[in-house]
Amino acid sequence: MRLTHQESVVIRLRFGLGTEEMLTYKEIATVVGISETMVRHLETRALRKLRHTQNRKQMQEIAETVAMLPVREKYF
Repeated sequence: MRLTHQESVVIRLRFGLGTEEMLTYKEIATVVGISETMVRHLETRALRKLRHTQNRKQMQEIAETVAMLPVREKYF
């Protein structure tokens, strides 16, 4: 199970990965152009995927490259 692009963006913005600060659901909804409810849904679904044991190796690889992620103005 891999994160979708939207799930990945929500997780990065929510937890401040590759950005300067963590954003609220409302801020993410505004930046991305979706509802706060959808932001919460994507976060929940992504966290469920990330907790799955098959994804732990992938997450370790991602963690090593997060610092190199560019901050983009447009996410979708």
